[in-house]
Amino acid sequence: MNESFNNLLEFALLTDENKSVDDNGDAIFQHLMTQFFFKQECREKKILGLFKKLETPVQFSNIRKITEIPLAEVEALVQAETINETFAGKIMLSKQYLKSVYPQHEPEFKRLPTEVQLPLIDRIKDKNSNIIQAFKKMYSDIDGDKKRTVLKLIALVIKNVHLKTGFPLKKTKRPVVEILKEQYNGYEQIFNGDPSVVADLNDDKKIRFLAKEFFLVHNHKDIVEIGDLLKKEFQRFEWRMSRILDI
Repeated sequence: MNESFNNLLEFALLTDENKSVDDNGDAIFQHLMTQFFFKQECREKKILGLFKKLETPVQFSNIRKITEIPLAEVEALVQAETINETFAGKIMLSKQYLKSVYPQHEPEFKRLPTEVQLPLIDRIKDKNSNIIQAFKKMYSDIDGDKKRTVLKLIALVIKNVHLKTGFPLKKTKRPVVEILKEQYNGYEQIFNGDPSVVADLNDDKKIRFLAKEFFLVHNHKDIVEIGDLLKKEFQRFEWRMSRILDI
């Protein structure tokens, strides 16, 4: 099954706030692998133990934050000429991993039946690819956040609440941009966490306006529910930007 790691940026920013991990390359590596990329597998104590014994790659040895690792270094860590030499290959083809995941078989790849070998190879390929893609998206997200205008942020927050909840949007009588420009000051400026802009985005009256104007609400309860979700989404981006400014 192909896994997706779409929010490495926020995981990285939260890691920065974790005092037991921050500024420690060894701890960052362990945390990233066991709590993000291999989180599901590490629910099994034997696999978690495998990572605890794993030597920290040189790419992580001197970093203070996940966002300090250049993409080229991630690719150098993950990729190799043969699949068993790739980062995920070394882990997922190890005897400890195989013994834990396939206890009914001998913990050696060559001894596994074909119906087990082929899906395992696909999983290794997916894991390697997803590690690289997650870092690519993280840096793309940072770049996007640094360039996003207030107007685009508002539109994104509305879209995200719709996608996360499935709460239906309604067709507006006028263009969305026109409506938002009338409600918000400094809509063309880049959102950088400016206090006056943050106060404007968190204004309860404007939050309720967004809920009523863009969502198919039926009663006051719907307006309150959508309004709370919009505010939380704005606050998420405010927190995110406050951390990105330190990168």
